[in-house]
Amino acid sequence: RRGALRAVVALPAAAARPDDPPPHLWVLRRPGGPEGAPAPPPRLLLVDAGARRRAGEERRTPPREEPYRTVLDTWRAFERRGDVPGEPGVSACAAVIGLLDERVDVSPARHVPAAGRAAAPG
Repeated sequence: RRGALRAVVALPAAAARPDDPPPHLWVLRRPGGPEGAPAPPPRLLLVDAGARRRAGEERRTPPREEPYRTVLDTWRAFERRGDVPGEPGVSACAAVIGLLDERVDVSPARHVPAAGRAAAPG
């Protein structure tokens, strides 16, 4: 609730052994803002790194590196602004308090809208 969990990234299935489920990377950071400054309400970045290439996008990155480039680019934008607009099939950003209900599930598959659908406001 105080913002220690900053992002959850669903890595591609190829990042795991063949019989294991795809791994998730959790990015943690000490909660709170700079000394004396109030911390902004925590937001959580959710990324599905196994998402397919977006239609019409040029191939600038080799296919095996593409998911990781997507994660890095999305994370950098999130770090700069503290929020990013969601991209269907790839990412979403939500208020942490909105994710804490009776079924706490921060897996990107549950919160990143499918490609072709608009992101729900977080």
